[in-house]
Amino acid sequence: MLNINIWELLWTVVNFFLLLVILRNLLYKPIVRFMDERQARIDAGLEAERRAQEALDSERAQLQDEKNRRLQQAKDSSETAKADYEAKRAQLTKRLRSSSADKRQELKKTVAEISGGERARLETDEKELAEQLLEKLLSAETR
Repeated sequence: MLNINIWELLWTVVNFFLLLVILRNLLYKPIVRFMDERQARIDAGLEAERRAQEALDSERAQLQDEKNRRLQQAKDSSETAKADYEAKRAQLTKRLRSSSADKRQELKKTVAEISGGERARLETDEKELAEQLLEKLLSAETR
């Protein structure tokens, strides 16, 4: 039958608990400590990533605000420049029309003066030609 040796059983139980203590101190605690440290590094990395992502989102928002502000400034500047251009264009057009009207009046006056002088010259030339023709006719009849 089955015989149970108490000393062997006791020795086995003592060895089992001794092995349990040794494994706990040499294996389980270092593994748990290693895993805790690893988890702490992972958590720190994730926290750093979260902070970096928040900073990136904040920077993106600031850059978008700056971009929108500069676009608005450019639009305002463009509208101001366009208004200035239109005002200057209208002023120059008015000045050119005024100048053009003055030049037209001067040209009409000059044409009238030239025309008057040419008429007088033509009348003088006409008289001279008439006299020359009359002289030729008279000289032709006398011959």
